[in-house]
Amino acid sequence: MRERKSKEKQALLNWKASLQNQSQSCLLSWARTTTVVGTEFPATRLAIIDLTNNSIYGLIPPHIGNSSRLTYLQLQQNLLLGAIPQEIGKLKSLVDLELFDNNLIGPIPTSLAELRNLKTLYLWGNELSGSLSQEMGMLKSLIDLALFDNNLMGPIPTSLVELHNLETLYLSFNKTLGQAVALYFSVKLWLLEKRLIYHSRTKQNLLNPWGR
Repeated sequence: MRERKSKEKQALLNWKASLQNQSQSCLLSWARTTTVVGTEFPATRLAIIDLTNNSIYGLIPPHIGNSSRLTYLQLQQNLLLGAIPQEIGKLKSLVDLELFDNNLIGPIPTSLAELRNLKTLYLWGNELSGSLSQEMGMLKSLIDLALFDNNLMGPIPTSLVELHNLETLYLSFNKTLGQAVALYFSVKLWLLEKRLIYHSRTKQNLLNPWGR
């Protein structure tokens, strides 16, 4: 336990050290002799990182994967560069991942498929490229998916129809090809049909709670 706590704390300090001086000033409370982000909780219990709109310039470090209990990672509206590290797939407790409106490049890591508790994935407004993998369909808890305004290309994976909890899907302003439009509307119609069936069953159960 002590070793894991040390790794998680060091990961955050390493990230701070990798940023430019101006960005480091936003994280003055992250110090070796203090608790994380001015709270009374040690790094091993860190559940939320919210650095929204802080003009942070730098990379998302692979060490972020050491924060094993992280549930919310919100780094949107900054000046983050480089690729999203594969190690982000180690954050098995993650529920909300928001990296939108940065300057991130490269493909969406396939390791994101390991985030089975993820409900919100916002990566829009970057320079992400490559194609969407079929592994996206493994995010069974996903409710909101926004990948618009990137450089993604290729067909939309058919596995998205397996996301039974999905409520919002934003994929526009990309370079998606093939049957993208047809599949997109198929997914939207499927979601609408699911809601209609759900409301129909709910109404029926209210009228006849015995289901007869």
